[in-house]
Amino acid sequence: MKRIMTIFFALVFTQALAQNNNQLVSEIIENSENVSLNEKLIHEINDENELIKVYDKLLTACPNSYIIPFTIGKYLIRRENPEALKYLSRAIKINPKSAEAYYLLAIQFQKMGDLNNEVSYAEQAKNLDQKNGKYAFQAAYSNYSKNKEFADSSMLEVVRKFRSEETGAKALLHLALKEKSELLKKIYLDQLYTLYKDNPNESFLTGMDILYDLLINNGTYLNALELSTSMVIRKDDDRLHWQYLIKIAKQYLSANTFLNNNQPDSAILWLNKIKLRDTFSHSFIHADFSLIKLKASCYQLMGMPDSSYSIIFEEFSNKPKKEVYDLLNHYGSLIGKNKQEIDSEIRQFRYKDVEQAYNLVRTNLLDSNQVSLSDFKGKVILLSFWFPSCGPCRREMPHIENVLKKVDRNELVYLAVNVNPKEDIFVKSFLDKTNFTFIPLNDDIYGNKGNLAVTGYPTNFLIDKDGKIVFKGFLVHDDSDECLEWMINDLINY
Repeated sequence: MKRIMTIFFALVFTQALAQNNNQLVSEIIENSENVSLNEKLIHEINDENELIKVYDKLLTACPNSYIIPFTIGKYLIRRENPEALKYLSRAIKINPKSAEAYYLLAIQFQKMGDLNNEVSYAEQAKNLDQKNGKYAFQAAYSNYSKNKEFADSSMLEVVRKFRSEETGAKALLHLALKEKSELLKKIYLDQLYTLYKDNPNESFLTGMDILYDLLINNGTYLNALELSTSMVIRKDDDRLHWQYLIKIAKQYLSANTFLNNNQPDSAILWLNKIKLRDTFSHSFIHADFSLIKLKASCYQLMGMPDSSYSIIFEEFSNKPKKEVYDLLNHYGSLIGKNKQEIDSEIRQFRYKDVEQAYNLVRTNLLDSNQVSLSDFKGKVILLSFWFPSCGPCRREMPHIENVLKKVDRNELVYLAVNVNPKEDIFVKSFLDKTNFTFIPLNDDIYGNKGNLAVTGYPTNFLIDKDGKIVFKGFLVHDDSDECLEWMINDLINY
């Protein structure tokens, strides 16, 4: 009887599949829990929509199979396809002890902004397989949106339990990334170095780059030199990067020595040699403002406060923050400028080369009405390009929302274009679960975006009340909330 059913279902598939895959389908129906056969079929069918049709029919043929829905669900998760939810949910109904299926569902709910289900499913995965560091890490990570103190404690437990694995390093890195206190951040990064210096991994290497930046920004240049020297000795495949960082640390040390000896003219020569970006080694150091402050202090000591004012002026015009603004007014006062004159100069600088934004026309994913940028003339527009499964996109949105609570929302509209059409169906659920306040728009991936075209996500634009792009291509993260608030208020009040 089973042989007859196999033949029947194979015939059903004949129109859906190329002839050379029919035999493979027959083998899966006879051996539905065979992982390699399922993976081979997925590899053979390149068209994602066609693959889904085939697997829907396979599920009809093998209603009690766990591997069939799990395998296609796992594949679709990697492909950022929202259909994964349906298949993985079916998999855990058939096998409620599948830790991997619960873990993948937690990832999927994270992309959807469904925090409660994300936490619940991550905990299920961890409890079902307590020896798996990946599940323990995800359970700890999922709690950050609910309770940072509890999440930190859980992450430390992950480090303790999985210290001999890369998961432990990943947990320490995330503790540092989530920490606003520079002192605590450094403690976590120091621990990361101590525990994993003899067995480096990707999380360790990322953490050491962050630690180096922290040391440079704090003026502990000798420690930065010691770290970069140690990394050159330990890492052959990243040697060029750390050799470059050694060079930068030495330049800072030389400049600092001259500053301490009251020789600012020599110090500025060394500071001007420092290049925070290096294309040859593909290196980048996050120390722009601290370098600019050092240069400004040198110019002041040299009796050149106008040069101090100029470099702080340019920094504030592009990346406004209170600390920078206060410094700008300090140097401005030294050359006889008052606050009103400084504010006027800033606005002239910002607006001298602005372009009219391309009039993007898209569909509102909540009500299917057409929306164009020109509809909002007279308001400031914050325009984001994102998609629901984009981790950096989801991480920046709470920071944006925190800023929007501090500005006049009657003067601003927040639009977000979902660049992944396959995930349009996730957007309403994402908004319902997160309470974010943007107007969600679809995207025409082949359509013209003019001067709003982007290559990476998330990417943000701020457009003034006349439709001109004033700030473009920026991200919003832990240390840029204040910058976004200043930019928005400047456009509102202009």
